[in-house]
Amino acid sequence: NLNEVHKGGLGSYTTVLMVVSFLQMHPQVQTKRINPMHNLGVLTHRIFELYGIFFNYDKVGITVQGGGGYFRKNPSTCQPGVLGRLTCMDPNDPSNYTARGSYEMQKIREEFVGAFDALTKAVQKRKRERFAAGLRTSSEVSLIKDVFPVPGFVIEHRKKVAKIYKDGRTTPQAFK
Repeated sequence: NLNEVHKGGLGSYTTVLMVVSFLQMHPQVQTKRINPMHNLGVLTHRIFELYGIFFNYDKVGITVQGGGGYFRKNPSTCQPGVLGRLTCMDPNDPSNYTARGSYEMQKIREEFVGAFDALTKAVQKRKRERFAAGLRTSSEVSLIKDVFPVPGFVIEHRKKVAKIYKDGRTTPQAFK
């Protein structure tokens, strides 16, 4: 339910704005020292760290306009008396704050921390295993599965769809 705004969760539009803001503000992405498309794992880890641990929801809001930035909250940019909520300016309507209904921000933040911790533990475990095996190169197996496990039935469905597509059977009946 944390992705349903009407239940206090974080909507997909706000989530996209948070990711865009993160990429706009990341110093190594800004200076082109890293290519985001080749560093999705570390950037995913860092976004969980930022929004789970370091982001000051009480005092700072985000905007993606003009290359992105943070702004100090004031009474005109957040609901009075409500601390800990995300303030995210809508780039299409600067008077609209997209996370206004996200009153479960503390729970959302805890989920970000949990994802950060799970990825950190997975990376540490992988490093220990590879060190013990005397391996020096990186593994091709994704660690994101430790944070976002995909149920077996979804994997099987994906395989079925891929086979149907490969065989050229793209009629609606083929997908039943």
